[in-house]
Amino acid sequence: MSAFTWLCVFLLVGLLNTPIEGHRPPSSSVEAEDGKEENRGIADHRAVGEIVYDGNLLQQCVTDKDMDCILSYYAPDVIVVPDGYPSYQGIDHLSKNLGWIQHVTVTKHDAEHIEPLDASGDLVLEVHAHDTVLPDGSHKKGKTALIWKRIHGLYHIIFEMYNDEY
Repeated sequence: MSAFTWLCVFLLVGLLNTPIEGHRPPSSSVEAEDGKEENRGIADHRAVGEIVYDGNLLQQCVTDKDMDCILSYYAPDVIVVPDGYPSYQGIDHLSKNLGWIQHVTVTKHDAEHIEPLDASGDLVLEVHAHDTVLPDGSHKKGKTALIWKRIHGLYHIIFEMYNDEY
């Protein structure tokens, strides 16, 4: 993909992280230590609950190191943009590049932002932090952006971009 496409993706993620007054319900804000409310970035839409549920199931697949289960959450033409490596497309490429899952002890995903990209909720952006404990005990932390698409009534990941803090 072109540099312009990546710029658009980064702008989209940045804009969707900007709070919009009145868009989120009062229950999606928390009281910070200084008494001010912080917006957690979770939209008030029926699709959000489905994404949280599917994300928890996907996390269990990762914990169980179940490759078939993991791959079942991705669309056949998924686009993956790994940090520091060339992007690739397709479930076959993804399955070849997920070997590291077998060596990971724990991966923790906390959704920081879930926002439908259209009114129907058929496209949903999720941004979460990840903390992976490697076999040597070291941690690999970073962020992941996913775009989920409802396909035949079920959500599948059509785009995944992640970075790691070194």
